[in-house]
Amino acid sequence: MSISFSRRELADTLAGTPLQRDLLDVDPALTGLGLDRALPPLDAAVDTDAEREALFDALDALDGRRDAVITVVDRDGAITAAADPLRALAEAAGDRALHTQVLDAMRAARLDPRVLHLGMRDDSAEREVAALRREVPVVAIGDALRGNGLDSLGVRIGDAEYSLGDRTSIEQFVSKLDLSPTISRRVADLIEATPARGRREFAELARTLAAGEHNERIPPRLVLSGHGNGEEIFGDDEDSVLDTNLAALARALPRGAAQIEHLHVAACQHGWEPRIDAFREAFPRLESAWGYTGFSPSGAPAISQQRVWERATRDGDATDLDRADARHTRRAGEIAIWTRERGFEGLHGRELSIVDRELRALEPTLARFMLGQREPRGSTDPELVRAYGLVQEAINNPDFDEQSEDYQAGLREQRDQILRLRFYSSNVAPKFAREYRDDIELGYRAAGLPVPDFAHLTRGQAMAAIDSLAAARSTDPDARRALSLLERGLRQLDPHIIQTSWL
Repeated sequence: MSISFSRRELADTLAGTPLQRDLLDVDPALTGLGLDRALPPLDAAVDTDAEREALFDALDALDGRRDAVITVVDRDGAITAAADPLRALAEAAGDRALHTQVLDAMRAARLDPRVLHLGMRDDSAEREVAALRREVPVVAIGDALRGNGLDSLGVRIGDAEYSLGDRTSIEQFVSKLDLSPTISRRVADLIEATPARGRREFAELARTLAAGEHNERIPPRLVLSGHGNGEEIFGDDEDSVLDTNLAALARALPRGAAQIEHLHVAACQHGWEPRIDAFREAFPRLESAWGYTGFSPSGAPAISQQRVWERATRDGDATDLDRADARHTRRAGEIAIWTRERGFEGLHGRELSIVDRELRALEPTLARFMLGQREPRGSTDPELVRAYGLVQEAINNPDFDEQSEDYQAGLREQRDQILRLRFYSSNVAPKFAREYRDDIELGYRAAGLPVPDFAHLTRGQAMAAIDSLAAARSTDPDARRALSLLERGLRQLDPHIIQTSWL
């Protein structure tokens, strides 16, 4: 279904509805399209013949033809770069007829049932992909099997292998994506900024989006699966990608990102409205997004909910997407969805002052956990779970960004500490003890003290062992280094020492 507009047709369409420029800055999806960069300088409204002429010329240039016709979908069924700006302009102007006409043509052109699944937790990802593949084709991104001759941290293109372990290998990989020098540097920077065990997944996503930059069809539906804290998606073996890096990659490869229409984030704390807005800006052609305003399920409930999402979005739109269809599954009450037609549906955070007051009431209890006077009872400790939910509700409040830098930093620090307290015995202490075993041993021996086994000590015992090293007042460099690591790592639970991907 090809569709195009002549100069007169567009003028007639917009003649009765002056377009207010400031409407383009309200919707994250419209902002993400970069319309201000694509359109010529205009005043507050597109309401004169000269401005409509300028608007037409800009869209004509965007479709890559400059033939005095704005082509949305060409004869080969390819969607041009003018499609989204025209749809967004129609939406901002309130022209439902034009918006529907353009959207229907785009849907007919891109109908594709494939799913792109990026999984940070290997076991969960394997089960999710297997379940989805019973319904539709799935392109899976995850750790590679070592049996195929490629280290699980690297990628392969043809017969060439790239470890991604250093800048040279990263640049060699990116050079195969056939991008401009500027974009290549940006993509390489983002891969390098990703923790080592998350680089493979991130690089494979970059390769997929880069294919979209060259007008190859990529799956229009994306699943991001793993643990989450609202700012990061991570796995069980130190795999991790930051949301900000994912968004930056999408902005660096906008044509590829523009092919993603439906998003399912199967990770905790990624369904709050500000989180979804950030993804909408990164992937401006989104028709729907699914996330969780709290904890996401795992196992069978996660698979069941992904099936609900897949079936409702298979035909290209989100008309049938309804979180109530998952109401009998675990964590269904924390599902949040956004659709272009209906907007955000899910838990809206309460007033920040209310959440802040409840958090302050919990501070004495949290202090006892931090001091080791009270032992965490695992990841499901009721008080820690409640405190973590409250701090996430505060951070994801629409008014959070308007607070002072100290307030924001304090809440983020508290979030990171509570998360690490929940996993202290199962993950934090054992992995810290293993990672810094030599430093700990050298430090205590230098101070003339027996070496504690921090992997098996309770938090209270660990704090006492740290106190004993501090009381020794050793000036030996090894002792001082060990004390610094223990203070920052186990006592303060600093995320620079206790990485999120350890949890």
